[in-house]
Amino acid sequence: MKKFLFSVLFLLCAPSYAQTEYIESLIKETYSLYNGPAPYKEPIIKFVTDQEIDQFVCDGKCPFNVIGIYINDVIYMRNNWDADSDIQASYFVHEMVHFLQHENNKLTGSETCVERHTLEFEAYRIQNLWLLKRNKQIPYILLLRLTDLSSHCN
Repeated sequence: MKKFLFSVLFLLCAPSYAQTEYIESLIKETYSLYNGPAPYKEPIIKFVTDQEIDQFVCDGKCPFNVIGIYINDVIYMRNNWDADSDIQASYFVHEMVHFLQHENNKLTGSETCVERHTLEFEAYRIQNLWLLKRNKQIPYILLLRLTDLSSHCN
């Protein structure tokens, strides 16, 4: 098993020591589930308001609840993100996969629609695997996302 050095950079909302340890454990678990080398740098994690994350995702008018997003080397999570909820923690795992894809030059910003959905499928697959390892039932929406991603590229 690989050894990792962690000095995760948190911005805006400093989590408690227990939360920091938990987030570091999520990072380690994501590395172990991801099929690729560990990155040479740590993720930057920013906790932001609901309005900020909605602005990133859908110009401030999101018809759904976005918990996290990965943009330009930064994982953004809602500052009211509930790390005690396995479902919500799984969304952090999902965004970590995008960080790892980017660090391994799979996610560059110039992907075709099919390539982008393949990367998204990988993130949902690992997110669901993480939930299954905890004996959690996968929410219907996550199962649906695994089946309908490529249909958007017609």
